[in-house]
Amino acid sequence: MTPLAVLTMQGIAADRYERLKEAAQHELGSPLTGNEGTVSDRGVEVSYAYDGSSLTMNVLKVPKIFGHDIISPEAVQAKLMDWVDSVS
Repeated sequence: MTPLAVLTMQGIAADRYERLKEAAQHELGSPLTGNEGTVSDRGVEVSYAYDGSSLTMNVLKVPKIFGHDIISPEAVQAKLMDWVDSVS
């Protein structure tokens, strides 16, 4: 599936990635398993890949109503960036 928006964050240490995984489990109720995968919540689907120092998240799907995005991929991308920044 072609990503609607791509976010790559550099300088993510392994311990911070572990905290991000814990936060995702707490906030979404679904774990990030391993260093890559896909997670979805409320009609938003995001794939993620962690390589030991950078985290890439691809917005794959956003909810729609009558054929129009309820939230734009760019808005999801901005919220993901804020979320990653909030987990230090």
